Amino acid sequence: MDFLNKTKGTLLNAGKNFSQKASGASGAVAAGMRIREGEKALNESIAELGKMFLEQQSEEARRLFPEQYAKIQGLMKQIDADKKELAICKGLRICPNCGAEQQPEALCCTMCGMNMNEAEAMLSNEQKAVAYCSACGAEIAPDAKFCSVCGAAQR
Repeated sequence: MDFLNKTKGTLLNAGKNFSQKASGASGAVAAGMRIREGEKALNESIAELGKMFLEQQSEEARRLFPEQYAKIQGLMKQIDADKKELAICKGLRICPNCGAEQQPEALCCTMCGMNMNEAEAMLSNEQKAVAYCSACGAEIAPDAKFCSVCGAAQR
């Protein structure tokens, strides 16, 4: 009988220890998940703040952070070019005014009402008067020999 009581006590202690360790482990997992969720929310908020600053204070952003500004502008231009390429692959047009995808036969944009042919002609003329740095993507004069943002020589 003494053996059974000792075994029962040992099993009860083991059960309590296991329960405490399991409780601690689940608490650690929950805390880890809250940390990851908090970091994700923080990063999203920082990105949102940066986007708002860039949209509302573009010139100030360019002045304070020229390399990052140029990199962002270059990335945005590349994404726009890739969107246009994707639309062409899908047999669609992109409205130059609002960026909405349009059927190839559309005369006016279904989102903003812009005349597609006129908008594309205006965009074509504007693109001829603008150039971009081959190193950082910053907008530069078409005849510039060096980039005013990063200093790279232009071809």
